[in-house]
Amino acid sequence: MSRLSSKHRAVGVQPELYPILGKHLLQAIKEHLGSKATPEVMSAWEAVYNVISPTFIKREKELYDQIGNDKGFVPLNVAKKEN
Repeated sequence: MSRLSSKHRAVGVQPELYPILGKHLLQAIKEHLGSKATPEVMSAWEAVYNVISPTFIKREKELYDQIGNDKGFVPLNVAKKEN
């Protein structure tokens, strides 16, 4: 989890993205499992996601706090392109 949290921090994942991520992750799991993705199985996967996502959010907040005011990517405008 530590490596993945660090990766999330590096690419700027924010807590508000977790519901979206969870929705698509569960859909991908369902597609991968096919007929084995029973309601019970998917409910278990959803429960696991709901347990681990706050752990990721907490760790990523700690990583953001260590960096300070860095907000991740900064939008830039290209003023001039040279060949």
